[in-house]
Amino acid sequence: MSLPPLQALLDGRIRSGAALVAWRDGQPVCWEQLRGAVGGLAARLRGARVALREEDGYAFCVGLLAAACAGCPVLLLPPEQPALLADLTSEWDCLLGEGGEPILTGDFAAVPTGFDLEAAPISFFTSGSTAQPKRIERSLGLLGREVNAVAERLGMGGTGCHRATVPHHHAYGLIFKLLWPLLAGRPFAACSYPLWETLLADLAEGDWLISGPAHLRRIEGLVAARRPALLLSAGAPLPAACLLYTSRRG
Repeated sequence: MSLPPLQALLDGRIRSGAALVAWRDGQPVCWEQLRGAVGGLAARLRGARVALREEDGYAFCVGLLAAACAGCPVLLLPPEQPALLADLTSEWDCLLGEGGEPILTGDFAAVPTGFDLEAAPISFFTSGSTAQPKRIERSLGLLGREVNAVAERLGMGGTGCHRATVPHHHAYGLIFKLLWPLLAGRPFAACSYPLWETLLADLAEGDWLISGPAHLRRIEGLVAARRPALLLSAGAPLPAACLLYTSRRG
């Protein structure tokens, strides 16, 4: 069974406005709020070339969806690379988020009708951990199809929250931390978790954890802690020392 198309979710044909979409600063955010924020921001953008630089996952999601609905090409900027930011200033008309215009202003409007998620390109960069960051271009429609392929492979069940130690401005975090739960009807945590202590304090029964070897190798000594229902790791081989934590309980 395929996940619903993002276009149908945004125009309200499928998911209830009261359905939970995210947890932000300990507070629930519902689809009615998301749609209203996306519509309000899309009305401000009006086809501008957009750069998005935002560490709050919910605000980032609003900015990305609003740009797509307004037909705006959007460039996802990694917050931790200021030199890259300086090199790309000629490529946008509007910077949203950190260092630019606010995303969540409290202005709400209906999501524009007739938008095409295949039309506006989304550009993002590889992490650059082993070489110069590589620029990649996708449409939101194509990313939605990638999410469907992931869901068919890994399953779509469960209602737990997606929590991540990885950022959402790269492909891995964007797809697994934000877009997959968005389409599947599971909430995501707006924050990322740089510290295991903070993550484990928030981790609840049934939650899904999106991480990677760089983070998982730091969990030694915490193997007796609460475990997620599903743990995903990508980017490099997982060290053997992590297996005690990542393996299923007997």
